[in-house]
Amino acid sequence: MTMFTELYELATTATLSMVISADEKRGTLTISVMPKPKKDMGEAALTKDLTLTATPAEFDADFVVALKGYREARAGLIEQVEATKEVLDA
Repeated sequence: MTMFTELYELATTATLSMVISADEKRGTLTISVMPKPKKDMGEAALTKDLTLTATPAEFDADFVVALKGYREARAGLIEQVEATKEVLDA
């Protein structure tokens, strides 16, 4: 997948904000992806930011993989929340 495809997939469950900063001395970027869950999914685990620091080359090589792992972990949490809500509603 590409970066924007992964961001789209992540944005289907949350409104995203991103902050990107550069450290000129170290030659690194810090990128934070900050989700705000949609609908009534306000659980704290679903609002945990993904913040990474790496060189631009490292981001070019692995940022999509990191986004995918983050999205998949969030998807697992969302599924657990939904299952728990179903049990409580029953």
